[in-house]
Amino acid sequence: MSGPIGYDSDQVQHNVVLLTEVPEEIPPSAIISEVEGNRAEDTSAEFTRHLEQRADQLASEVEKVRAWVADHARALSDAVAALRERDAMGAEEAQQALSMIDSATDSTPTGAGGESTSSTQSFISGLPR
Repeated sequence: MSGPIGYDSDQVQHNVVLLTEVPEEIPPSAIISEVEGNRAEDTSAEFTRHLEQRADQLASEVEKVRAWVADHARALSDAVAALRERDAMGAEEAQQALSMIDSATDSTPTGAGGESTSSTQSFISGLPR
């Protein structure tokens, strides 16, 4: 079963806000990199160093994810803006075409059977599809 394809721009904008707010809840990489541990013995100091390395890697990945999410949220916002603009342009073009057809049919003399002459037909056939 298929339905019409469409978008709800308010829902999209809500999702963009969610995408940009959630990364703000994740602590900054400087805090993620902080590791406190026992360094009194060699084994525990080595383990603490290992945790520090992993924490640094995690902090680096978190920053990459933040950048990725921000880029995609901007792209989503831009796509919605482009769709809105295209919708507005399409509505304007349709209104202009209707106005031109109305003015052409109002001012064009009719033939014997009450039919409009070929100028309106040629105008309609010249419209983009």
